[in-house]
Amino acid sequence: MVAVVGDGAMTCGLPYEALNNAGDSGRDIIVVLNDNGMSIAPNVGAISKYLGSIIAKPNRCADARARQST
Repeated sequence: MVAVVGDGAMTCGLPYEALNNAGDSGRDIIVVLNDNGMSIAPNVGAISKYLGSIIAKPNRCADARARQST
């Protein structure tokens, strides 16, 4: 399953509900977050911090999966 979400859509609850339902399905999912770089204000909050850390350290996700499988 693949979800493509625009960064502007993350300001409402619908993408979160969809991702929650997808996660509950038990299927593997790839989430593509399209950031068009057009923010009118600084990004704040836990989601921004988490996504920024993934961009800064792309192997972090692979490392976490490796730890889960052991």
